[in-house]
Amino acid sequence: MTKEEILKSLTKEELVKLLQDRGDTVYIADRDLVRFAKFAVTLLAFFTVASAFFFGFDMKKASEEARKAADSAKLSQSATKGSHDELVKINEQIKSAKEKLAQDRLSLDQAIADAKRAIQVRIEEVGDALRRILDDEKRIAAIRAKAEQLPDTAGIGPIVASTSSEKSKPAVPLTVHVALVSEVDAVQPNDLARLASALQKQVSRDLQPIWNVNATIQVFKAIQDVPAGFWPTIIKKDIGFPGALGIHFDQDGKPYSLVTYSKDFDELSLTASHELMGMLVNPFGDRLIAAPSPRPEDQEKRVSILVEVASPLGGGSSAYTIDGVKVSDFVTPAFFGSPRGNGVRYSFTGAAKGPLSIAKGGFLSWKEVETSVWWQMTWFDGDRPAFRSLGKLTE
Repeated sequence: MTKEEILKSLTKEELVKLLQDRGDTVYIADRDLVRFAKFAVTLLAFFTVASAFFFGFDMKKASEEARKAADSAKLSQSATKGSHDELVKINEQIKSAKEKLAQDRLSLDQAIADAKRAIQVRIEEVGDALRRILDDEKRIAAIRAKAEQLPDTAGIGPIVASTSSEKSKPAVPLTVHVALVSEVDAVQPNDLARLASALQKQVSRDLQPIWNVNATIQVFKAIQDVPAGFWPTIIKKDIGFPGALGIHFDQDGKPYSLVTYSKDFDELSLTASHELMGMLVNPFGDRLIAAPSPRPEDQEKRVSILVEVASPLGGGSSAYTIDGVKVSDFVTPAFFGSPRGNGVRYSFTGAAKGPLSIAKGGFLSWKEVETSVWWQMTWFDGDRPAFRSLGKLTE
């Protein structure tokens, strides 16, 4: 019997024992397990092949999607770059517009500054011209009048001027409309209203019954607001006459008065009242009254007295108050005449003691009829009035 035949005839147990006796390591494989292992290997191979097929398909689809996404990203990037370029362009346009606006603003500021300078120069030129006119009239407003000598009467009537320039002046209305204007911001609206109210009462209650003139007083914010036909009384810091508190004249047939601003409201109201009374009674500065000369050595001469109703009384020594506002005293027609006596009132308050008598701080002007020489009596210094000749004044 051969060796192979002997081995085949042995049982599994005998074969195992034989091998163990020889000292060999014996591994026993179960057939069922082997068959299961083969089946598992086959199934694994099948799933491997299937997975490879489907995975490969998904990879291809994913690759297509990735390519499309890349193309879309490129388009988005291009669009973003275009938007960025457009934004940069717009920013540059905005910057350019801002620079142009700044240049235009500088040009406008320069133009405004040049215009203001030109206007200021023009205002100064007009002011100089007005001051020259006023300076000529300041010497005495009545130099334009060529008075006719009146008969020897009480002397309370006006002498009408005979020059052509005076004839062309408009008639004084029965009721004058006066515009009160302040060009000084420091004058408060309520103070201006108080002043207007006091002046209105003084004109209507005190002046009108004595001098037969009446007026309405209205406040305006600016001279540009004053209607035509009104006579302005203007409060200014500088009226163009150094040392003068106020003055009144006329221009182109329109009377007006200027009042120097003062922080002292009493002084301001007193000056405004002084100028208003003078303007209303002698608006054109041409009202003259025949009387004997105030100069003692010339009492035999007939003269024409310039009618200034507040100037002879000077400052505030004879002033009185209306509703707490100080106003100026003024002379009556009797002041320019000859009547004397206890019952005669030469000024509203009675402060004037006689005809043609001035108080300290006052003055009086007149013209000699025969020689046309102007004289003035003033009482600014000393204990008595002084006299001075102004010479012949011509237009």
